Amino acid sequence: MANTKTKAEIAGRVLEKLGVKAQGQNASAQDQILAEEAVASVHAKLTDQRRIEFDVELVPDWAWTPLIYLVARDLVDDFGISGERLQSILSAAARADRDLWDLQADNYDPDNYQTVKFY
Repeated sequence: MANTKTKAEIAGRVLEKLGVKAQGQNASAQDQILAEEAVASVHAKLTDQRRIEFDVELVPDWAWTPLIYLVARDLVDDFGISGERLQSILSAAARADRDLWDLQADNYDPDNYQTVKFY
């Protein structure tokens, strides 16, 4: 089975990308909760769009980076991110969005007219 990360682990990486916490450090409880809620929200939106099909507590390795940047993009206003860091996150999130479309296309099963599930 592929390596997976939990919602809390993804949220921690999001907070690192946002510069809210340093790698290896703990986030405040409030920041961690906000980030975990954002992970769940982005996951639900992508699932509803049928772009991903995996449990939010079992994020496969191929989805880590796209999900981290898409969630970070949703939280830039909450954490007052601006300047170079903001531009970097927005650029990475745009790439992540395209990557998810490409990954979905790569995993499409034309015989069954559906996206292959990653459970």
